[in-house]
Amino acid sequence: MLVLHQVALTALCFASAVFAAGGKRGLAYNNASLTLPFKGSSHISWAYDWYQAYTTPYNTDLEYVPMLWSDAADLRASWASNVARMQAAGSKHLLAFNEPDLCAFGAGSSCMEMNASVAAYQKYIQPYAGKMLLGSPAVTNAGAPGGLTWLSQFMGNCTGCQIDFLSLHWYSNKYAGLNYLKSHINEARKVANGRPIWLTEFGLTDDYTTEELKSFLSSAMTWMDSQPDIEGYSYFFDAVGTNWLIGPDYQLNDIGKLYAGMDGASAATSSSTSMTSSTAASTTTKATSTSSPASAKTTASTSSSVPASSKTSTSSSAVASSKTSTASTAKTTTSVVASSPTTTSRASSAVPTTSNKASTLTTSRASTTTSQANVVVSMSSSSSASAIPTGLPVNILSAVYVTQSVTAKSKSLWQHGSTILFQSGGNLWKKLGLSSNPWPDHTNTLNVYYSRGNKQRVATYKDSSPDCNLSTDTCGSTIVTAPVTKPAKSPITLVAVVWGDRVLTTATLWSRLYKAAQSGSSFQATNSFFGATPMPGQGKTAVIWYRNSRNDLKVLTAKQNATVRFS
Repeated sequence: MLVLHQVALTALCFASAVFAAGGKRGLAYNNASLTLPFKGSSHISWAYDWYQAYTTPYNTDLEYVPMLWSDAADLRASWASNVARMQAAGSKHLLAFNEPDLCAFGAGSSCMEMNASVAAYQKYIQPYAGKMLLGSPAVTNAGAPGGLTWLSQFMGNCTGCQIDFLSLHWYSNKYAGLNYLKSHINEARKVANGRPIWLTEFGLTDDYTTEELKSFLSSAMTWMDSQPDIEGYSYFFDAVGTNWLIGPDYQLNDIGKLYAGMDGASAATSSSTSMTSSTAASTTTKATSTSSPASAKTTASTSSSVPASSKTSTSSSAVASSKTSTASTAKTTTSVVASSPTTTSRASSAVPTTSNKASTLTTSRASTTTSQANVVVSMSSSSSASAIPTGLPVNILSAVYVTQSVTAKSKSLWQHGSTILFQSGGNLWKKLGLSSNPWPDHTNTLNVYYSRGNKQRVATYKDSSPDCNLSTDTCGSTIVTAPVTKPAKSPITLVAVVWGDRVLTTATLWSRLYKAAQSGSSFQATNSFFGATPMPGQGKTAVIWYRNSRNDLKVLTAKQNATVRFS
């Protein structure tokens, strides 16, 4: 154990030296080229994309931090080789699972059982103890049994596990704001038991203005920079959007300049508060010890974890975790999943079974799984070291195949290129990682809600359709426009409506849907209701994206003739 202690201490000291020139701030991104505008910022020192290795073009001034998003088979298979590659490139830290405590269907979270989480950590993360600094699973700020309660139980069960720092996610509304963030960090300190803390996702939910966000970020960053045990934090997220970090010209917008410390704001971090400055002091004493159970405290909120659309720009992207994830991501609430299937999702591989009933799925942050498997999405091999990829960046916000959310899988297959192709050849369900065809003997559709530039679009893609390219809008995409104004008393805001392979924007239909939502009444998914007869002689699926009263992006799905209602 003494030898392990010495090795860990050496690694910690070396990592601290690496960050001596940088601040605590990191970038949570899905498009590697969008790390480039931060070159020259002394306040950004690290980045991650919920995957295991970066692709180019990437800002190599930043330490890339690999993450094992879940225990999915494809992620496990590539883990060791990718970590070795990133170690050689200078990575000193590892992140464990993404929101294993959150099991909302389509949430872009890894949704892992406790025993599976412990076993995966011991097998895939623990071998790097003493060689790299190891982060805990990244939990939401949901109330028990999720959030800090889940993390405390994990640390108590993970016998022999080296955990060098805690990874947390935090989202709340502008009213709770900084006071709630401070309160949550104080509760987390009880679980940390002296370990440093990384806030690997944070942001505001609900309606807020850019000025309100700037005020919150300025105060939050000033406070976090002053806390020795908060080693790193990353705002959600580094993407194009008014309230994200990048403008439509692919340069830093006002939020990005504030975050990078390039606006002269007082929130700029001094290099003396580098990301690992407290690690050597707080973690070396733990190098010989295993994770210990901490008190099972929960967050002050019962359900403020990651509403998907709360991670979105108010003007350019409709969702996020995911994070929006939500890009590849898509993000998300702890939230209500009405009539939805049991969730056992494991990132890119395991997909829950969906019944023939209609279901409401909470979509996630520009979702967060980023597996490199090249199945559905074929990328161009752009290798420019500095140029923004040709064409406007594509951000998949939500994807549904028949009635099943495949956002995480679709996002995981998109890797930072300029060309996104949905490949023809049938058996699309296999390419999407589903264990079986959810609707045999039908021509099924994949419906994708995405942003390209500052426009939201919907593309419908049928089994055996010709190859198409989201980057150039050859997938039959339709720019999302609302044909009617949302009624004042409506509990939802409609975003997009698809019936079969057709995006519907008729005022009559949207008014009918608003009426159903306002009255809470059910309706049947039929040609008559939708006022359209696409795909004659074939079974059709309804896919209705909408926002609830908390501005979370959700999707209501139904097979033809199913009865459904908004929840």
